[in-house]
Amino acid sequence: MRARDLTGINAYESKFYDGVATIADLVPTQSEIFDPVPNIFNNATAGVLSRSCGLVKLAERNPDFSGLTREDIGGLMGLTIEVDRLLSTSTLRAGAKSANDPFVRLILQTLLREHSPSTKDNFQFKYDFQDYVISHHDGDIVSFIKSVYQLDPAIVPYFVLFLDETMLSKIPFLVKTAEGVYETRAKVLEWYAGISGDQNSRDKAKQLRIDRKIAAVRGQINETRLNIDALRFRQWIDSTKLSDFSGLIRQEIFTIPLGFDFKGKKMLSELKLTAHRDPNVRALLAVIDCYREFCVNPDFGVASYLGRRIRHGTLRGTLLDALPEPAEYKLSASSTAQYEVWLETFRKSIEAITARLHFSGKGTPSGAVISAEIDNKDKWEILLACLKTMHEKSQADQGSASLIVEQYCWYIFEVELRHVQNAIAEARSEFGVFKMKHAALEQKAIGFEKSVNIALANRFNTVASWFHKPPNISPVAEISDIVEVTLRETRAEFPDFNPEPRLIGTKFELSGGVYYHVYDALSVIVRNAGKHGDHPGTLEISAQVDEHDLRRILTIDVISRTKTGDSGAKAAARMAKAGLAGPVGADVVEGWSGTRKLQKMQMDKALLDFKYRECQDSPSEIKVSVVFPLTGIV
Repeated sequence: MRARDLTGINAYESKFYDGVATIADLVPTQSEIFDPVPNIFNNATAGVLSRSCGLVKLAERNPDFSGLTREDIGGLMGLTIEVDRLLSTSTLRAGAKSANDPFVRLILQTLLREHSPSTKDNFQFKYDFQDYVISHHDGDIVSFIKSVYQLDPAIVPYFVLFLDETMLSKIPFLVKTAEGVYETRAKVLEWYAGISGDQNSRDKAKQLRIDRKIAAVRGQINETRLNIDALRFRQWIDSTKLSDFSGLIRQEIFTIPLGFDFKGKKMLSELKLTAHRDPNVRALLAVIDCYREFCVNPDFGVASYLGRRIRHGTLRGTLLDALPEPAEYKLSASSTAQYEVWLETFRKSIEAITARLHFSGKGTPSGAVISAEIDNKDKWEILLACLKTMHEKSQADQGSASLIVEQYCWYIFEVELRHVQNAIAEARSEFGVFKMKHAALEQKAIGFEKSVNIALANRFNTVASWFHKPPNISPVAEISDIVEVTLRETRAEFPDFNPEPRLIGTKFELSGGVYYHVYDALSVIVRNAGKHGDHPGTLEISAQVDEHDLRRILTIDVISRTKTGDSGAKAAARMAKAGLAGPVGADVVEGWSGTRKLQKMQMDKALLDFKYRECQDSPSEIKVSVVFPLTGIV
């Protein structure tokens, strides 16, 4: 066998790696001198390519990682590339089992989880990850990632990618609450942005926190209506579908191609054949994929809501709740027996009602009535409107695609909800009516029968109320909501600052990038009012939209009262003095930094302009005006 290796098809490979017997022989030394064109593998000078190929060669033959330490695997990962793709899942699985060092085992489980569809592998990763972080970092995920970075920065992106909201929600020994899921994700992204300079990660962390605050103010985080996890849905779109929208967005003019009338599922199959050459078709199919995930994804889609509402007992409890007791009506034995027979039948029928309130498809009850498909003309028209809106909005705000898709998925699903409402009405007619046999003048039985049917009507109406679009879908928010969030944050820091805000023209809604920019600016202005102004304080906030140079702009004016002995003119002078330092470093400097933060927003083009001045008719008040490019008004 050895002779054949030296003369056969693998002769060069065998000669090149002569002397490399185990995976431990590939662990790099401290040398930073690399041989670009080696004749034989030399551990001291080997580069990324030869070390990666050597790892594949040895691991596929004998996946023995038992001799590697934490430092060894860190060095090896730092000087190899695409190991998770090059090694087979069976090799990674066997390697993880062979590892004696818990960190080595965790790294191999991490690489395995990237590509293995196995539920068992996914469970094993979660088990090993939680166990390691608890044992070595007292349950602190960010501390764990920092230690990985110190070992080798090349490993960190794996964990930043994996530890999204979906994964964090599934490791309850480390993240115990829903709020903790988002806060932990934000901390991970902020830390990664700090060491990598990745502005996208920093922005996502900020958006996570703002969205949760807005949702809390509006009471959006509840179980009263259909909902999705909008943050995770938009992140899924950003990571999997944005490239499919790029061709559509880059077009100067968007027109709906001829023959785009809805002709059924067969038409969609035919369109897939042309997607590679038509950006409009590619974008259309991507939105269809997004809508399906919006519906059936078990982690962030409507299906996750149905799991809580329908399959976990809420439906049964709701339908059986508040039914009157026969004893209260002093019914005859015959009437009581009739009711008990009916009630038992009704209890059993709830399973049939439950079966209807599922998405139809493989593995779901045969009576399921909810569709995750674009299967009628009304949905198709909304789909085309989504493409048109995406093209128009993205010319001014290229980051708005995922927000637009989310909104239009709700519009499409509202069409589907009509069928759901009809199904609930049919179920009520079939199962939710109680009829007794009684004498014409048997008032107690008549009253009881009426009470049962009134209770049933109320219960079915309650169930029907679940199947409506929620009134507020983040990240669309009224300016008044954003004001309330910034006020809450300021009150937490300055408890005596408790003005009753006077709001003028703040009832329209914002979305897209301007949603976050308004929050950033108001956070600065309202906090400064709380820190430097009168207590309990006054606050007047007005908003106005104007046409300017062929575009729309949003102007927000904030008027607040200064402390006794101060004045609007003095406050404006202090702001001007603070602004002399310029915007550089504004986000990391405290004290005299509010004006500089607004300057930085203007430099970053989040603001078009901002001004501050004394109120002429009230010298004790100061007025701060901020002007935004309006790319996301609803």
